[in-house]
Amino acid sequence: MLFHSEEAHLQFMSIGRKFYRFTPIEILLFVVVLFQITSGVFLLKEKWKDLNNAWDRIQNYSGAYFIYFLIAHLSAILYGRYTLELDTNLYFGAAVLNISPMRYFFLFHYGLAIIAFFSHTACVHRIKIQAFVSRKTANVQSVLIISFGVALAFFLIRKMMELTIPREYIDPFQ
Repeated sequence: MLFHSEEAHLQFMSIGRKFYRFTPIEILLFVVVLFQITSGVFLLKEKWKDLNNAWDRIQNYSGAYFIYFLIAHLSAILYGRYTLELDTNLYFGAAVLNISPMRYFFLFHYGLAIIAFFSHTACVHRIKIQAFVSRKTANVQSVLIISFGVALAFFLIRKMMELTIPREYIDPFQ
């Protein structure tokens, strides 16, 4: 939605929040993310012993980074909503990309999260698709998925850095 406009993104979030901020759904989402983190830690621990190739390493490293990101993301959302009492919308996430020197950390923090998600997805896709296509085709498709993630990270972060952030989102970070 952000590629269309920040207004479209904010409107989409406003509509979506009627569903995902309904207390039982919000609790369920929180539990699902905690399960994803916990199961990811166990899978990471198991697979770390058996890294046979570059794809295994990409899958493990991207999974490890994504675990870190989910913990940091949940913490930031809870901090923003309950301590800073801010609407944790697009502006909350983009504020740190518009403040020096914080932006230099968050360029990598957000960028690597997007790339890690697509890299991890590409590795799983590669494993699953090999039942239907050649290994070479599976590898090419996986590289394309990762490349899409890199491009998306670049364009999303650039778009977030071009936003005019309301003052109430900048002040807590200065």
